Amino acid sequence: MIKLAHKLNDEFSRDVMARGNEYFKQRKVALKSKDETDIRLHVHGSLTYVVSIHNFNALENVDFECTCPAFQAGENCKHIWAGLLFLDDGTPKPEIPDDKKSDWRDQFFSTKIRLERNSRMRVPMREVSVKKIPIRVGTYAVELSRSAQKGLICLQAFVQERLKKGGLGIMKQAELSHDKIEIYEDPAEKDFLWDLLGRTQKESEYGGYSTEKINSVYLSAGHADEILHKISAAGKLFLQKSSRYDAYSLYEKAEIQPYAYRRDIWKLCLKLEKQPGGYELSGFLSAGEDMIRPLTDVVEVIENFIFFSDFFARSNASAHPIWFEWVKQRPVWIDDIDLDSFMEHFVANGGAKLSLDLPEDVEFSEKGAVAPVTRISFAADKASGNFEAKLSFVYDENEVAFDTGHYIYNFEKKEKIRRDLHVENEQYNQFLKFNPRLSDDPSIQGYFSEIDFVSVAEKCVQLGWQ
Repeated sequence: MIKLAHKLNDEFSRDVMARGNEYFKQRKVALKSKDETDIRLHVHGSLTYVVSIHNFNALENVDFECTCPAFQAGENCKHIWAGLLFLDDGTPKPEIPDDKKSDWRDQFFSTKIRLERNSRMRVPMREVSVKKIPIRVGTYAVELSRSAQKGLICLQAFVQERLKKGGLGIMKQAELSHDKIEIYEDPAEKDFLWDLLGRTQKESEYGGYSTEKINSVYLSAGHADEILHKISAAGKLFLQKSSRYDAYSLYEKAEIQPYAYRRDIWKLCLKLEKQPGGYELSGFLSAGEDMIRPLTDVVEVIENFIFFSDFFARSNASAHPIWFEWVKQRPVWIDDIDLDSFMEHFVANGGAKLSLDLPEDVEFSEKGAVAPVTRISFAADKASGNFEAKLSFVYDENEVAFDTGHYIYNFEKKEKIRRDLHVENEQYNQFLKFNPRLSDDPSIQGYFSEIDFVSVAEKCVQLGWQ
């Protein structure tokens, strides 16, 4: 006879089955009533709940229910699992008195009849149709506190199951695994889940029965852009307002808010403005001429990402932590007589890689535009096995990274070279035709697989790039 629990175990989580096993072993299941098709059981825990199993002799129509809150909220519970084990084990029967025992002939023929009846009732395994597995809908929330601690983007994964009568059940931790991907409702979600579980560091949490549950993932540095873009585009990205880690917590939508990931690159820019008696140095973030945010809007900076209250995106702010923190709260005052000293300090401490707007009274002679030489460098990325590519441009003896300002300043000679941004953008667009996988690090223009690397390098040589 096919065991119900064995056939229906895909409908129960590992944690639920473990707790149901304990209930069964501790003899907390008692028979209430039973007939040819249905059985009712009492399952005793902190409270007593009634489990009903219908049509248990016909697997294609088997159904069950429980009076506990978990089942009412859409979850197949530990009480039902304990009941299935009890039913499979066989309910205890009273001892037959000696005067009622039949002789060996009666026993033989009764056994024969029972086996023939069971043979007629047996359903071939390939024809068995069990209760449909619940359909899942996921939610993925960025948790800033954990992300800041790890220096990686921490995503908390939650799930709701589609109820029989429509609507969604309670929000709970997702217990992500490859074998559950196919029961998610949205094809776009299935797609990014395969990507998510394939290229992440997983955090294993353990419940009371040492059952592994993957509820948090940390997106690997340098490879988060594509996954975050897919989750955000599917409308499933949120920001978690509070942090709770207890294993059996139920979550509410009020604890998370809709969030977005944008593929803009927000660059730290500095501006020096003339004031009576001196200059004020201030900073802002820009992703283009019409996309400017003050530094006071920043909620958090984690690795290559900058977080605002309504979205987060890539940024170079973490590459210049001193300059970012220095000008974040308020403008910095510089006396007139300290301007030259400040300029030297600016260059010596990596400021030349930032965009700096200077006032008109700071005189720099402008050199005519020089045609840049395009240079591309590759480096093996051990984490992914791919090759990272960086694009730069050489003006005379000055090498500058792509998209890092309009001028090249020589503070010793008080000269500035206007960069040919039209040529630089044309070369960058040519680079994009190689179909790189974009990086969340703004200093890296993209990644290429080991298979594509050779052909990309040959194309670069054909274009005359260094």
